[in-house]
Amino acid sequence: MKNQTFEDLEKEVHSLTRKLREAKQEIEILRSKNGIPVELYDKGLVDEHFFIRRLREAIRSSQRYARFFCVVLVDVNPDLAETYAEPGGKSLSIDTAQHLKRALRQTDVVAQTDSGQILVLFEELETNQAILALRRIQEDMLDIPSPNYSVVCFPSDGNQEEHLLELLNKRITKVNESDQEGSVLGLGEEVLTLFN
Repeated sequence: MKNQTFEDLEKEVHSLTRKLREAKQEIEILRSKNGIPVELYDKGLVDEHFFIRRLREAIRSSQRYARFFCVVLVDVNPDLAETYAEPGGKSLSIDTAQHLKRALRQTDVVAQTDSGQILVLFEELETNQAILALRRIQEDMLDIPSPNYSVVCFPSDGNQEEHLLELLNKRITKVNESDQEGSVLGLGEEVLTLFN
């Protein structure tokens, strides 16, 4: 009788091991379907491709239900990034993105781009609310060098993905070319320090 019980337990262990292996494979398939690299996914971040899909969804939803949202481009100074880099390989850009993700609402999407910039989607926030959120977060980021920001809002700055992203890039270029110190924010034609 004991042999039969032992065999039954052994079969159950094999069955559970197989189910666990299948569950892990399913998780990896879901990750790959979303297209999010594991190293970003584990940190709560998404990649640029996933972010663009979420941006398109936000545009459709906002058009349908007359809502608004903001997109923020966070640019980490490459000179500071080099001096900040640790032997363990953690980059300033990843640290900044993780800090943003932890400080923001669960529904806000934070993406790490291939170029090292960070994109943030603030759903149902207007420009002033997004600026307040960035100020609050920046005050908490004393141990991380200050990045620069550019902000666009739907629908006031545009209602198409390409236009919004192009405007973000124009604004961050203008911010990076400005002579202002500390975290600088690009809004429309204005370039301000984040704490103005």
